[in-house]
Amino acid sequence: MTHRPVGFLFLTEMKAAYTTVGVVTEEQMVRFFCPGCWEDFPDDFEVCPKCGMNTRTFWSDKNYVDRLIVALDHPVKSTVARAVWILGKLEAEQAVQPLVSLIETTKDVYLMRAAIRALGEIGTNDAMTFLVSLSDHPAQMIRDEVQLALELNDFGTISQNASNQKEIAL
Repeated sequence: MTHRPVGFLFLTEMKAAYTTVGVVTEEQMVRFFCPGCWEDFPDDFEVCPKCGMNTRTFWSDKNYVDRLIVALDHPVKSTVARAVWILGKLEAEQAVQPLVSLIETTKDVYLMRAAIRALGEIGTNDAMTFLVSLSDHPAQMIRDEVQLALELNDFGTISQNASNQKEIAL
């Protein structure tokens, strides 16, 4: 008999334990998402039963940052928010354009704020140029987040930077 540390259970044992005592249903346990169609499944498949994408092949050539960038399109907003936060903490320069695209396409101001914060942490010239372009955003909370991101990188105030936007791009 193999011994495991107390409290450590394999996923199947966790499912059985939690569903037996009524803590959570099986549907609330770990879900697997196809990165092609974003359909979710209770089991991990090599080939997505819905769209036919070979998920093993898709993920095999992706490093950690690439996987986080893919997660920016995830249908669960909390997953997107975590990916944004991690990309900022990693200062992942290759995430600048995907984060810009997220800001430009999302209607969720909280995701926008998180992506602005991440761009500020990344701090590249392209990131700062984009942040300055948001200086006249209609939402005050977005303008405030832009201001904090610019200050984090010693870019001064929005009004100072709006007039110097062309210099930043150089």
